[in-house]
Amino acid sequence: QSLLGRADVRLAEERANPPAEDALALSQRLRQRRAEILHERSELLTRIRVDLATGDLAEAAQAREALTVLDVELGGVEIGLDQLHQRFDSGDERRVETRTKRFCLSLSRERAARLRQQFYEAGVSPERVELRPVKLELVADDGAGSVRVELRKRNG
Repeated sequence: QSLLGRADVRLAEERANPPAEDALALSQRLRQRRAEILHERSELLTRIRVDLATGDLAEAAQAREALTVLDVELGGVEIGLDQLHQRFDSGDERRVETRTKRFCLSLSRERAARLRQQFYEAGVSPERVELRPVKLELVADDGAGSVRVELRKRNG
């Protein structure tokens, strides 16, 4: 269970709902990266065509793998731009709480994943670590949050 302090919620609200100037700067960086990816993608497609025409199938396959990686990154950039631009839609102020909650859930999942990794690094076998769906609970103090771990004895 993830226990969120007020500092966590303030951080989530700031990160999930950036000021317009910050969102605009991020949008410009994402658009620039999209242009770079599209340029790299065009060059890779040309390289693949040449490799296939000359019968260099190994090079074509390698370039195709690089193209797949670029396509995944391009998809992430496009999703980021869509989400960022939704922030400026009319009525968006009603979604501040929803975005903050989503960020809190993401923060909690990240904490749980880090904790699981620490268990693994300490020698606990993966079969012995069970992560349940994250439940959020706001605590009264102003500090950072924490993760509650429950130890259970397994039958068998």
